[in-house]
Amino acid sequence: MDDLIDLQQKVIAKVTRELAEAYNNGELEEFKKKYGIEDDNTEHYYYNEREFKILIIGDLAVTKKVVYEIAEKYNINYKQLEFVEYSEAKRFNYKKLEGSTVYSDILVGPMGHSNNGMGDCSSFLANVEKHPEIYPKVIRLESNTQGGNLKITKTALINGLEQSRGYLDNVA
Repeated sequence: MDDLIDLQQKVIAKVTRELAEAYNNGELEEFKKKYGIEDDNTEHYYYNEREFKILIIGDLAVTKKVVYEIAEKYNINYKQLEFVEYSEAKRFNYKKLEGSTVYSDILVGPMGHSNNGMGDCSSFLANVEKHPEIYPKVIRLESNTQGGNLKITKTALINGLEQSRGYLDNVA
Protein backbone atom coordinates (compact mmCIF):
# COMPACT_ATOMS: atom_id res chain seq x y z
CA MET A 1 0.00 0.00 0.00
CA ASP A 2 2.91 2.36 0.75
CA ASP A 3 4.19 1.75 -2.80
CA LEU A 4 0.85 2.84 -4.21
CA ILE A 5 0.78 6.02 -2.12
CA ASP A 6 4.38 6.77 -3.10
CA LEU A 7 3.60 6.29 -6.80
CA GLN A 8 0.44 8.38 -6.50
CA GLN A 9 2.39 11.28 -5.01
CA LYS A 10 4.99 11.09 -7.80
CA VAL A 11 2.30 11.06 -10.49
CA ILE A 12 0.52 14.04 -8.92
CA ALA A 13 3.78 15.99 -8.71
CA LYS A 14 4.70 15.17 -12.31
CA VAL A 15 1.28 16.03 -13.75
CA THR A 16 1.14 19.24 -11.70
CA ARG A 17 4.54 20.31 -13.12
CA GLU A 18 3.39 19.47 -16.65
CA LEU A 19 0.18 21.45 -16.15
CA ALA A 20 2.08 24.51 -14.91
CA GLU A 21 4.50 24.25 -17.82
CA ALA A 22 1.66 23.87 -20.35
CA TYR A 23 -0.13 26.86 -18.84
CA ASN A 24 2.99 29.04 -18.95
CA ASN A 25 3.70 28.05 -22.56
CA GLY A 26 0.11 28.47 -23.75
CA GLU A 27 -0.20 24.74 -24.43
CA LEU A 28 -3.23 23.80 -22.33
CA GLU A 29 -5.06 22.25 -25.27
CA GLU A 30 -2.16 19.87 -25.92
CA PHE A 31 -2.02 19.01 -22.20
CA LYS A 32 -5.75 18.26 -22.11
CA LYS A 33 -5.48 16.14 -25.24
CA LYS A 34 -2.54 14.18 -23.77
CA TYR A 35 -4.61 13.22 -20.71
CA GLY A 36 -7.95 12.86 -22.49
CA ILE A 37 -9.52 15.81 -20.71
CA GLU A 38 -12.50 17.31 -22.52
CA ASP A 39 -14.26 20.61 -21.92
CA ASP A 40 -17.63 18.91 -22.44
CA ASN A 41 -19.05 18.53 -18.92
CA THR A 42 -21.27 15.68 -20.07
CA GLU A 43 -18.29 13.31 -19.91
CA HIS A 44 -19.07 12.76 -16.21
CA TYR A 45 -22.75 12.06 -16.79
CA TYR A 46 -23.60 8.37 -16.80
CA TYR A 47 -26.63 6.89 -18.52
CA ASN A 48 -27.75 3.36 -19.30
CA GLU A 49 -26.41 2.78 -22.83
CA ARG A 50 -28.59 -0.28 -23.40
CA GLU A 51 -31.91 1.19 -22.34
CA PHE A 52 -31.42 4.92 -22.89
CA LYS A 53 -34.15 7.34 -23.84
CA ILE A 54 -34.04 10.71 -25.55
CA LEU A 55 -36.35 13.37 -24.16
CA ILE A 56 -37.73 15.93 -26.60
CA ILE A 57 -39.10 19.08 -24.99
CA GLY A 58 -41.07 21.79 -26.74
CA ASP A 59 -43.45 22.65 -29.53
CA LEU A 60 -43.09 20.28 -32.49
CA ALA A 61 -43.17 21.86 -35.96
CA VAL A 62 -43.47 18.33 -37.38
CA THR A 63 -45.66 15.36 -36.47
CA LYS A 64 -44.51 12.64 -34.07
CA LYS A 65 -44.66 10.25 -37.03
CA VAL A 66 -41.99 12.34 -38.78
CA VAL A 67 -39.89 12.37 -35.57
CA TYR A 68 -40.12 8.57 -35.38
CA GLU A 69 -39.11 8.20 -39.05
CA ILE A 70 -36.07 10.43 -38.57
CA ALA A 71 -35.06 8.60 -35.37
CA GLU A 72 -35.35 5.24 -37.12
CA LYS A 73 -32.72 6.37 -39.66
CA TYR A 74 -30.34 6.77 -36.69
CA ASN A 75 -31.22 3.34 -35.25
CA ILE A 76 -33.22 4.92 -32.46
CA ASN A 77 -36.46 3.08 -31.79
CA TYR A 78 -39.62 5.13 -31.30
CA LYS A 79 -39.92 3.57 -27.81
CA GLN A 80 -36.67 5.34 -26.88
CA LEU A 81 -38.25 8.76 -27.45
CA GLU A 82 -40.27 10.66 -24.87
CA PHE A 83 -42.00 13.96 -25.41
CA VAL A 84 -42.85 16.90 -23.18
CA GLU A 85 -45.00 19.10 -25.37
CA TYR A 86 -45.15 22.88 -25.09
CA SER A 87 -48.38 22.82 -23.07
CA GLU A 88 -46.86 20.36 -20.55
CA ALA A 89 -43.41 21.96 -20.39
CA LYS A 90 -44.31 24.63 -17.85
CA ARG A 91 -45.68 22.07 -15.36
CA PHE A 92 -43.05 19.39 -16.01
CA ASN A 93 -40.83 18.76 -12.98
CA TYR A 94 -37.34 19.25 -14.41
CA LYS A 95 -35.80 18.41 -11.03
CA LYS A 96 -36.41 14.72 -11.82
CA LEU A 97 -33.87 14.99 -14.68
CA GLU A 98 -31.04 15.81 -12.26
CA GLY A 99 -28.80 12.76 -12.01
CA SER A 100 -31.23 10.60 -13.99
CA THR A 101 -29.55 7.66 -15.76
CA VAL A 102 -32.56 7.08 -18.00
CA TYR A 103 -31.87 9.77 -20.59
CA SER A 104 -28.81 10.03 -22.83
CA ASP A 105 -29.94 13.38 -24.23
CA ILE A 106 -32.53 16.10 -23.98
CA LEU A 107 -33.46 17.80 -27.24
CA VAL A 108 -34.93 21.22 -26.52
CA GLY A 109 -37.21 23.25 -28.76
CA PRO A 110 -39.49 26.19 -27.99
CA MET A 111 -40.76 26.16 -24.41
CA GLY A 112 -41.80 28.67 -21.77
CA HIS A 113 -39.18 30.35 -19.66
CA SER A 114 -40.67 29.82 -16.22
CA ASN A 115 -40.34 26.12 -15.41
CA ASN A 116 -41.14 23.97 -12.38
CA GLY A 117 -38.27 22.80 -10.15
CA MET A 118 -35.64 25.32 -11.28
CA GLY A 119 -34.77 26.87 -7.94
CA ASP A 120 -32.98 30.20 -8.43
CA CYS A 121 -32.76 29.86 -12.22
CA SER A 122 -35.26 31.47 -14.56
CA SER A 123 -35.59 28.49 -16.92
CA PHE A 124 -34.58 24.90 -17.53
CA LEU A 125 -31.93 25.97 -20.06
CA ALA A 126 -30.48 28.52 -17.61
CA ASN A 127 -30.26 25.80 -14.96
CA VAL A 128 -28.54 23.38 -17.34
CA GLU A 129 -26.01 26.04 -18.30
CA LYS A 130 -25.31 26.64 -14.60
CA HIS A 131 -25.10 22.91 -13.68
CA PRO A 132 -24.35 20.88 -16.85
CA GLU A 133 -22.66 18.07 -14.93
CA ILE A 134 -25.91 16.85 -13.36
CA TYR A 135 -28.01 16.64 -16.52
CA PRO A 136 -28.02 14.49 -19.63
CA LYS A 137 -26.53 16.18 -22.68
CA VAL A 138 -28.82 19.04 -23.71
CA ILE A 139 -29.04 19.86 -27.41
CA ARG A 140 -30.79 23.01 -28.55
CA LEU A 141 -32.90 22.41 -31.65
CA GLU A 142 -32.54 25.63 -33.61
CA SER A 143 -34.01 26.86 -36.86
CA ASN A 144 -31.54 27.65 -39.63
CA THR A 145 -33.96 30.14 -41.15
CA GLN A 146 -34.99 32.03 -38.01
CA GLY A 147 -31.62 33.20 -36.75
CA GLY A 148 -31.02 30.32 -34.37
CA ASN A 149 -34.36 30.49 -32.56
CA LEU A 150 -35.47 27.26 -30.92
CA LYS A 151 -37.66 25.27 -33.32
CA ILE A 152 -38.23 21.53 -33.74
CA THR A 153 -38.01 21.03 -37.51
CA LYS A 154 -36.84 18.05 -39.58
CA THR A 155 -33.41 19.62 -40.09
CA ALA A 156 -33.08 20.58 -36.42
CA LEU A 157 -34.02 17.02 -35.37
CA ILE A 158 -31.50 15.50 -37.76
CA ASN A 159 -28.77 17.83 -36.47
CA GLY A 160 -29.77 17.12 -32.87
CA LEU A 161 -29.79 13.35 -33.26
CA GLU A 162 -26.42 13.43 -35.02
CA GLN A 163 -25.00 15.17 -31.93
CA SER A 164 -26.80 12.98 -29.41
CA ARG A 165 -24.93 10.62 -27.12
CA GLY A 166 -27.68 8.06 -27.67
CA TYR A 167 -26.67 7.94 -31.32
CA LEU A 168 -22.92 8.61 -31.16
CA ASP A 169 -22.20 6.15 -28.34
CA ASN A 170 -24.06 3.39 -30.16
CA VAL A 171 -22.83 3.86 -33.74
CA ALA A 172 -19.73 1.72 -33.44
